[in-house]
This record gives sequence, C-alpha cells and structure tokens, in this order.
Amino acid sequence: MRVLVVEDDRALGTFLKSGLEMQGHRVDWVEDGEAALLLAAADHPDLVLLDLGLPKRMAWRFWRRCGRGITTHRCCADRAQRSPCAGRMP
Repeated sequence: MRVLVVEDDRALGTFLKSGLEMQGHRVDWVEDGEAALLLAAADHPDLVLLDLGLPKRMAWRFWRRCGRGITTHRCCADRAQRSPCAGRMP
C-alpha cells in the first residue's frame, strides 16, 4: 500500500514512516500541506495520514483540495470529539 504521511512533528513523522515501512508499506512523509498536495496529485497514494494540527490551517486546505481531482481515500481520525470531522468519513 502507498501511504502519504503529512506530519510536521519530526519525531512522530519518523516513527510513523518507520513503523509503516516495517509492515511492508511504501511511505512518503512530508511536513506541510502544500508538499502533500503536490505529492498526492503526482503519486495517488492509497491512504493519507494527515495531521489536522498543521500550521496555517494547511491540513484543512489539503482536505478540501484533496477532494477535487485526487482519488485518494480520506478518513478523518481525531481525538477531539468536538472536531468538525469527529466520527465522519467522507
């Protein structure tokens, strides 16, 4: 499976990338939403793990733009029950 990890915390990004690769997945890791949009458009990952707390609301920009012309499956997982995406899968 091709996985795109979008996470600006280097320790967490490294952890996720390493763990997913050990499970046999092909993983790309980027630290911002703009790089994620470019990579998702070019590579069409099967799954995107998106940090909703990216600076400058980049996660939400990616989320909205990803739905236009990028066929990657998106799922929102957030610990905050009051989050706009809590419990929803587009």
